[in-house]
Amino acid sequence: MPRQDPPFRREDKREEKSSQDVARLKSSISATLRYFFGGDRISESSVPETFLEQLEPVWDRKIVPLLVDAFGSKAILHTIFYAGDDEVIMEVWDPKHVKDIESQVFKFRGISPMDARHFVTKRSQAEVMELRDWNSLF
Repeated sequence: MPRQDPPFRREDKREEKSSQDVARLKSSISATLRYFFGGDRISESSVPETFLEQLEPVWDRKIVPLLVDAFGSKAILHTIFYAGDDEVIMEVWDPKHVKDIESQVFKFRGISPMDARHFVTKRSQAEVMELRDWNSLF
């Protein structure tokens, strides 16, 4: 004989779970970006916290899909950050396919001068960072 559970509104459960998932995912994205870009280690080469806050809203919606399209979802990628004219440039590439696949370049404008000073101005001096499991949350 089937069990007689009380009726419930599925939408309410889904809505509640959805808002919890969004909050958890947002916290995970933030923690992941800090881990990737050195935000939780004290270093002159770490990416400033305020820049990570600007990167967070576009990471999963705009950057990750472009990276997946360009490099696939399993690639271990390299990235550098450097300052340009009134912008910070993030360049991402697959070290195994440097000659085959072009790097992806993202430009972030509106960075405060205090944050911009954390980035080198010459591309050749930028610290290369490795991105592993960069899309594991998405």
